[in-house]
Amino acid sequence: MKTIPSSGFSPEWVQFVGAIPSSYLKYYYFKTKKLDLLRSTEKSRGQRCMEIEE
Repeated sequence: MKTIPSSGFSPEWVQFVGAIPSSYLKYYYFKTKKLDLLRSTEKSRGQRCMEIEE
């Protein structure tokens, strides 16, 4: 886990599950936390991507 960027999954959680989860699973397991974070941001991911592409 030291070389893997933080995915929101603690080492204890990974050990409990017995696998390294895909980063997309945070949207499933931590749905409320992720939604709260997304709602609190100034711009959506789509808006940020559009700015990057410009």
